Amino acid sequence: MSMSDEQQEVRKLLTKRLRLDLLGPATPDEVLRQNRETREGDTPLSRYLVGILYPAGSSVAAEEDDSANDGGDGEEDDTPEPSMQITGIPKPSSIGLSFAVADDVKEVLIEFRYGRYTPTEDAPPSSGDDNRGGKADSKKQKPTIKWTRTQVAERIPLTLPANGAQSLPGGGKADWLCRRDGTLLVISVFLRNSNPGTSGPDEPEQCLYQPEILVRAASPESAPIVNRAHRAITPL
Repeated sequence: MSMSDEQQEVRKLLTKRLRLDLLGPATPDEVLRQNRETREGDTPLSRYLVGILYPAGSSVAAEEDDSANDGGDGEEDDTPEPSMQITGIPKPSSIGLSFAVADDVKEVLIEFRYGRYTPTEDAPPSSGDDNRGGKADSKKQKPTIKWTRTQVAERIPLTLPANGAQSLPGGGKADWLCRRDGTLLVISVFLRNSNPGTSGPDEPEQCLYQPEILVRAASPESAPIVNRAHRAITPL
């Protein structure tokens, strides 16, 4: 049964809301705020759950694993199946895709997109500003850390067939590999986080957020991408 226009609209709104909540960003230049002393508020790592590329070598810490502290205090028969612990599992540090073009295609355009969040500190107003109206502020304002997002969008023309790599702003790195498959060229493209990791907690400014890889033709009038799934199978 096909969905009505109203059902489709509701589905679109729910999908958009989930995307904003889990992936972000709310705006391309959004600003998240966090209390420097109490750590209340949001960093990009606490605000979003998916679409994060961590520095290579990052792994899930024990305090991040909700199943690590699950106990079996109940009766044996009443104990649910134990959940799988993820402590020590590597965190994602790269994304990639593969596509095919005809072997006479000489160039394609790849665009790498992601967000970076940079911290700056907002100092509280001076005491003179607090008493501007003749009354002392009942609550001392705390310094705030502002996490400001910057959109990165880098276009790289790939001359085929060739392999290569290129550094991107903020610790991103683009890699691409090309191989022949019969009459086609198969290109694999990767976006990696090359920032150095730390032995302590993850540093939000070292991560890449909302990563995307877009593939376009070098000229608007061409359509070089080949759907290999729809190719005719040649009998043996």
